[in-house]
Amino acid sequence: VPCMRLPIRAHAACWIWVVALGSSATDLPENVPEDDSPLLSFLGLRCGPKPISLDPDFSATRFNYRATLDFASPELAVDAIPARGTEIVNPGTLQTTTLVSPGGEQQIEVAVRLIAASQGAEDAASTSSTLKYTVTVSR
Repeated sequence: VPCMRLPIRAHAACWIWVVALGSSATDLPENVPEDDSPLLSFLGLRCGPKPISLDPDFSATRFNYRATLDFASPELAVDAIPARGTEIVNPGTLQTTTLVSPGGEQQIEVAVRLIAASQGAEDAASTSSTLKYTVTVSR
């Protein structure tokens, strides 16, 4: 499967990679119909090459997460891969570094929708379901 990566330098310590990569239908949980549910196949946080743990671990059918940055890591990047037939509605979220002040908190949302709905008429796009994955990051 071809992979397209667009590097955007946001800060000397953190690189953001927007990854456009489709997943196979077998990547979806059995109880989720792939034809009418916009999902992510991957969601992760990191500072540079250092991953930041999500709590709970990522699952395509779970939409709310928490993460904690250590004091030495003031910023983070979000990596997300949409499932087959799905697109990320707000790619700007993935193209910027998120700064978190000491003792502070930031909420990051990654919205996804079905590609077919977004390519159809405006009526179809406006009625298509959009799901949001939310990560609350504290430091």
